[in-house]
Amino acid sequence: MECILQNGLKLSRDVNGEWRIAGASQSFYLKEAEDFWRVVSLLEIPYKKARSLLGDEFAYPGVILAGLDSKSEYWIGLALSWVGQGGFYADRAVVIKLRELIEADQLSQVDRSSAKSFISKGVIKKSPGTAGGGGTPP
Repeated sequence: MECILQNGLKLSRDVNGEWRIAGASQSFYLKEAEDFWRVVSLLEIPYKKARSLLGDEFAYPGVILAGLDSKSEYWIGLALSWVGQGGFYADRAVVIKLRELIEADQLSQVDRSSAKSFISKGVIKKSPGTAGGGGTPP
């Protein structure tokens, strides 16, 4: 599987099943949570389209966390949009990050309201797995 991002970078899986992002002269593996800022632009496409391009095994929560960590209302809003689309299995790290952002008053009023709503309505539930791991959404 591979996906060409709007910035011309290619996101693909290597023969060992590891995800990497490649440009004209460099490539990087997406292994650690910190690596996913490189693919935060995935948030600009609807979750269902991203899933159809990348399949079930991509680490969607890692992209959401990158958006939530960005300090940019734009990326935070898009990350929340993926949460609202039900576009990932519940991830403990995402829940923790949303609660941190709410408590630290780092979200706009609209985004804070969305985050609180997702948590209270159970869009975000506890499930097994590790942060950034693949999986199937509910």
